Amino acid sequence: MPWAPPYCSAADLAHFISEASVGSDNTELTLAIESASRSVDRITGRQFGVVDEPESRWYVPTYDRDRRRWIIDVDDLMTADGLAVEFGDGATVSGPPLAGYVPLPVNAVANGIPWTQLVFGQGFSVASGNQARVTAKWGWTEIPPTIKLATLLQASRLFARRHAPFGVAGNPEVGQLRLLERLDADVAVSVRPFARVWGAV
Repeated sequence: MPWAPPYCSAADLAHFISEASVGSDNTELTLAIESASRSVDRITGRQFGVVDEPESRWYVPTYDRDRRRWIIDVDDLMTADGLAVEFGDGATVSGPPLAGYVPLPVNAVANGIPWTQLVFGQGFSVASGNQARVTAKWGWTEIPPTIKLATLLQASRLFARRHAPFGVAGNPEVGQLRLLERLDADVAVSVRPFARVWGAV
């Protein structure tokens, strides 16, 4: 599963909207899924794929004066395979084992959510302002079912727009629905627990 993948397949969407055959609509279904997947990314502030191989990314550590520890807010991470941290002053720590630092939340992976921080205990020091290069296999190991359903809901809405160029679906006899430009309300509610807010650095 790549980084920022589509969160369902064309066959999933065809079944969801009771289209008997994907057929010639496969391209339109795929486009709706891609757009819906990226909409989910934007509203949650994260994505739900995973990189194929460990890669390096740069972060700025912050110091928690109350607890006297260094913290690195990192992208979503669910495995310690290939995890290593190198600071600008040359200090390097690797895992596993995660000697010198702990990924947080502690029970995140066991609960099906990613680590989002690396915390270095008291006694560890790094020059203020030095960046940290963190190498890891970033991302989610699998797409959460809630995210897949949210994508199906939003994609079905987008797919219906081909028959509603002016944003109104249905007809006066059986009822009409205005397809507003904002994200589907049920999608917004269902993905809210997955939203990530990054602190300012």
